[in-house]
Amino acid sequence: MNFDYSSIFDEASTTFGAFLALIFVILVIVCWAKIFKKAGRLGFWAIVPYANLWVYYKISTRNHILWFILSLIPVTAWISAIAGCFGLAKAFGKGFGFGLLLLIVPWIGLPILAFGHAEYEGV
Repeated sequence: MNFDYSSIFDEASTTFGAFLALIFVILVIVCWAKIFKKAGRLGFWAIVPYANLWVYYKISTRNHILWFILSLIPVTAWISAIAGCFGLAKAFGKGFGFGLLLLIVPWIGLPILAFGHAEYEGV
């Protein structure tokens, strides 16, 4: 008998990767819910597609309608993402460096905002 163990390992690594992705998605949703609650919004909006973008730009930028529309256009979405990150950092009383952290490694910056002592100051 000839057993092919490589398929077992492939399946295990795929399952582990899917499990890690699920944990990551849950962490991000919980962080956004906490951030929205700190900003005086319902945390429920973190799981509603497009509504979460609307609330995100509403709490992080002055002209949220413009940035929301730009985020829906693929060519300009990166510009609105940059504005949102730096606006969110400013809205929570953080500086340029923290905005850069949110832009480059959001999986570190979001939990700091969500579970840290930062208070929402507004835009």
